[in-house]
Amino acid sequence: MLATRFAALVVLVCACAAPRAEEPKTPTPPAPAPAPAPVAAPVTPPPAPSTKELDAPHAVKDGALSIATPKNWELKDVEGLLQIAVGPIEDGFATNIALAKDAFPGSLKEYAASNIAYCEKTAKEFKKVGESEVKLDAGDAIRLVTTSEQEGKHFRQVFYLLKHPAGGQLTLTCTTLAEKNDGFDTLFESIAKSLKFDK
Repeated sequence: MLATRFAALVVLVCACAAPRAEEPKTPTPPAPAPAPAPVAAPVTPPPAPSTKELDAPHAVKDGALSIATPKNWELKDVEGLLQIAVGPIEDGFATNIALAKDAFPGSLKEYAASNIAYCEKTAKEFKKVGESEVKLDAGDAIRLVTTSEQEGKHFRQVFYLLKHPAGGQLTLTCTTLAEKNDGFDTLFESIAKSLKFDK
């Protein structure tokens, strides 16, 4: 269920967080107050990787599905998931995607509704931002957009839910910091459109 993937994200958040510097073992005398620094101009964050930066599609664990991920993202194996791709760490978190198969026997709408209901009860500051039906090369899908808070950070997640030909449901979860959603939705859509089942 999405709820399971949501819980797994807590582990991923910790794994992707930047390491903290060790505290000094002995106290140090206070440093003199620094001179006032000039006010720096706002820095524009780099844009999300474009569709052109997606690597060639590759097969995932179950062997019946392929997906394209950004070239500069690291592929990871996580138990219970078909694929995880992790981007560079920015502001203490690495934007990532996770692909998972679920044995849920109902319809896509029932699958989406049951998991949203669960997350509304269990996730901190959870909010469903949007839900829509989309068509992918891999089949009809439901796209969910949500926000939540974990580990003191606010996240935006885009879920693509679709039927797996062998039975059950397939979930592509795309996670980034809420303030960085501009540009990443387009990237996530390109990744979802790259999904293909072997025929």
